[in-house]
Amino acid sequence: MSELERIALALVLALVYLAFSGWCYRRTPRSDQNVAAQADVVIAYASQSGRAHQLAEKTRDAFSVPVMLCALNQLTVNDLGKAKTLLVVASTYGEGEAPDNAIAFARRIKSLPSNALSHLNFVVLGLGDSHYQQYCAFAYQLQQLLVDAGANPIAEILTLDAAQPEREHEVIAQWQIFIATLGGQFNSAEAEQSVLPAIQTLQLTRQQQLNSGSPGAPLYWLRLESRDPLDYQAGDIAEVYPRQSPDRCEQARRQLALPTQTIIEPDEAPVDTIAWLAEREWRDLELPIGADQDTKLAWLRGLKTPAPRQYTIACARDSHALELVVRQQQAGDNLGLASGWLTRYTTPGEKIQLSIRNNSEFHTPPKNSRLILIGNGSGIAGLRAHLQERTATGGEPCWLIFGERDPVADALFYDEFEALHRKGVLQRIDRAYSKCPSQPRYVQDCLQQNVNVLCQWIEQGAYLYVCGSRLGMAQAVHDELNRYLGESLLQTLQADGRYCRDVY
Repeated sequence: MSELERIALALVLALVYLAFSGWCYRRTPRSDQNVAAQADVVIAYASQSGRAHQLAEKTRDAFSVPVMLCALNQLTVNDLGKAKTLLVVASTYGEGEAPDNAIAFARRIKSLPSNALSHLNFVVLGLGDSHYQQYCAFAYQLQQLLVDAGANPIAEILTLDAAQPEREHEVIAQWQIFIATLGGQFNSAEAEQSVLPAIQTLQLTRQQQLNSGSPGAPLYWLRLESRDPLDYQAGDIAEVYPRQSPDRCEQARRQLALPTQTIIEPDEAPVDTIAWLAEREWRDLELPIGADQDTKLAWLRGLKTPAPRQYTIACARDSHALELVVRQQQAGDNLGLASGWLTRYTTPGEKIQLSIRNNSEFHTPPKNSRLILIGNGSGIAGLRAHLQERTATGGEPCWLIFGERDPVADALFYDEFEALHRKGVLQRIDRAYSKCPSQPRYVQDCLQQNVNVLCQWIEQGAYLYVCGSRLGMAQAVHDELNRYLGESLLQTLQADGRYCRDVY
C-alpha cells in the first residue's frame, strides 16, 4: 500500500468513525436515558448464546419499579455510579472466557480505583457447564473484579450448571427467593421454560455429505422433520442429545459380560443394556471388566447422560423442519460422540432428540440494515439461515465472505448462493479457499483486499456477523477488523450489537 493510499484510508476511517458516533448519538432513545437515570436496580448480562440474556429479561420482568437492562459492555461507570443494586447474569464462554458482549466491561472495571463502587450492592448469577474445566470462571472473575472496585456482594454467587439440569431447578428457585428480598416477583416456572427448553423428538430425513473429495473432514447437511410446529429464528441453536454407537455399546456389553436385559435398580424392571449404554457418557472411562456384578451395576448407575451438543440451525422459517451442517470430528481413534452419531451411526428415518435454544444475540438484524456475513466451514449454517431470513423479509443487501479448503470439493451451497446473488439478496460474494492451486487465501485476506468496501458498508450502518471456528478464522477476522476499523469503533459496534459472533 502506497503512502497516498494509507493517507486516504486513514481519512476514510476517520469519516466512518465520526459518522458512526453521530449515528449512535441520534439513535439513543430518550426513554432509555430516562430509565438509566431513574433505575435503582441495574440488570446486566454477559451472554454468548442467549441463555443469560433470557434469564436477565425474566429477572427484569420481576420488578414493577424502573429497572435498567443491558449487556455488560453497554454498562458505563456513570450508570454504576447512579445505581444502588447491580444484578449480573453471566455466562462463561469457551475455556473460562468472557462472552463477546462483556469483554469491554471487564477491561473497564479493572481500571477503577479500589473504592470506586463502595456505594454499590451486587450479586452474580453464573451460567456454565461443568464438563469444562473452567466452569463458570468468568462469573467468578467478575465477582472478584467488582469486589476489588469496592462493590458489596449481598449474596453468595449462584451458578447454573448445564450438565446438571436437576440442580439448575434448585438454583432458579434460590434466585426467585433472592429477587423477592429486593421486592421483585420472579416467575421461576417461566424462567425455566426459557433457560431449560423442552426436549423435542424429530425424524432425520436427510444425511448428505457436502464436500466429497475435500482435504478437510467430511461435512454433512442434515434435515430433521417434526409433526409438531417448531419455533425458531435464524441464529437460533439446536441442542442435540447424542447417543453412543450401537456397535460400541454391544462391544462394551460383551466385555462386561452383561445380559441384554439388566436390572439396574433393585425392585425395578430390567432395562435394555444397549439402550442404557447408548444414552450414557462412558467412552473415556475404564470399563470394570474384572469386577463383580454389584460393582458393574454400580458403575452403570453412576454413568451420566451426555451433555447436549450445540449446532447453529442452518435454515429459517420452516415450521415443521430444521437443518444442520455438521463436521465430523475425530476423537482419538473414534469419531466425536455427536458428530459421529449424526453423520454415521444413525440413518434417515431414525429419531433425534433436541432442544431449540433462543440465541437472541445472533438474530437477523433489521431489514433496513446491510449485513456482512463472514464465516468458514460448518459456520455456513448460521450464515445461510440469515440469508434465508433476509430473502423472506426483503431489505438491504448482504455481503457473504466465506472460506474453506478446496474450490471444487468445498463449494458449499454454491448454486443456492449464486441464485441469491442474481436476485440481489447477496450484493457481493467473496470466497476464499486455502488449498486453491491458483489463488490460496483465507477469509481475513478477503477483508484486507476489500478494506475500502468494508469501511463504506460500516459507514452505511452495516452489521457484522461472524460464524465458524473461534481460534482460527474468527480470531484472524477480529484482528483484521481491529486493524482497519480501530479498537474503539470495533468495541462500539460490539456493544451496540452490530458486531456479533457465533463461534466455537
